[in-house]
Amino acid sequence: MIAPSSLLMTTFRAAVALKILGVLVGLASNQVILGRTLIERWWMALLTGIVLLIILLPRWTQARHTQLIVALTFALLAHSFDIIQTTHVPFEPLVAASPFGPSLVYTEYEGNNMHQLGAIFWAVPVVLACWQYEYRGLFALLGAGVLYALTPLLLPGDAFEWVYYTVQGFVVLGTTLILALTVAALSRAQRREQAQLQAAHQQLAAYTMTQEQLVVSRERNRIARELHDTLAHALSGTAIQLQAVQTLLPLDREAAGQELAAARTQIKQGLEESRRAIGALRASPVENLGIMGAVQERCDACAASTGARMVLTMNSPISHHLEQVVYRIVDEALTNVERHARPRVVRVTVDVLPAVLRLTIADDGVGFDVTANREGYGLLGMRERARLAGGTFQVASDESGTMITVEIPA
Repeated sequence: MIAPSSLLMTTFRAAVALKILGVLVGLASNQVILGRTLIERWWMALLTGIVLLIILLPRWTQARHTQLIVALTFALLAHSFDIIQTTHVPFEPLVAASPFGPSLVYTEYEGNNMHQLGAIFWAVPVVLACWQYEYRGLFALLGAGVLYALTPLLLPGDAFEWVYYTVQGFVVLGTTLILALTVAALSRAQRREQAQLQAAHQQLAAYTMTQEQLVVSRERNRIARELHDTLAHALSGTAIQLQAVQTLLPLDREAAGQELAAARTQIKQGLEESRRAIGALRASPVENLGIMGAVQERCDACAASTGARMVLTMNSPISHHLEQVVYRIVDEALTNVERHARPRVVRVTVDVLPAVLRLTIADDGVGFDVTANREGYGLLGMRERARLAGGTFQVASDESGTMITVEIPA
């Protein structure tokens, strides 16, 4: 069961404080009208208010349910205690002792009825019980009704005009019932919505975790493919060349030296690819430079390594959720250019249209045979990134160059 909220307990304390204030106002009014406070008829109302406020002090941090139930029960009983004590104090002697007695404007019945207005306070525990316990809180209203019916058994026979007492009871309890039903319905609806929201939050957290795991898994697969296409290839080629050196060394030292130089070049290329793979594991340049700065930096690096002229065109900002996709595809494509294309001009174009983002990377290098079903050169990684973003990936290549086109919903 949900523990009573701090707001509920604070509301309860505020209502009790208002009751105490009302008693003090009554005492002050008596002083003005009668020349004395008539504390003899009011002390129980003041005492029950103070006791209830003590019960509600924020000290039962581990037993809030117990504190609330005790406070609700005492609040329901308090008015009966008040009215029983008040009506058993003789009214006439107090009036006679007052310097303004003869000029009183209300009778004993009217004074008792004034005290009986405290029954309105029953609405507080009933409504708060429905706030906390929903429709089960209506048992508090049932208790209030029973107390209202039984209290006259302990009162003097001439304490009230009983018709007025009965009508007042129907009004107070009926109004309290309407308020209690409304609060119970609102409380139930609120808790249902909170439960749905919590369930949705848990589902979202689980979905996010799953997505993170998928992203990590896909990135591992991408790096594995890249290492296989580059480092593993370089190392296996180096091993073959060193074997050739071992074979040629006794027969042809010049040919063995050439193979050794080729192996050294292969090792350097493998080291460069290893550094690039390690760099890909670090934070993306997009996070530090923004998408425009990161793509520009990558184009500059490609120009420096190939000597090609780079032409970068980006016509408008890119949606934040597509920045990493665009950068990674550009990075993979330019890596292929650096390794294989030997181009003179490389064009990178990011065209953001109303419904689609079109990314094009074109070079005038040597090209390759796309019908050979070669998914090396990072093509598989680029294709998967485009597919995961809901887009398409196309590659066209011949002896005049290569063009990669990616279209992703904007």
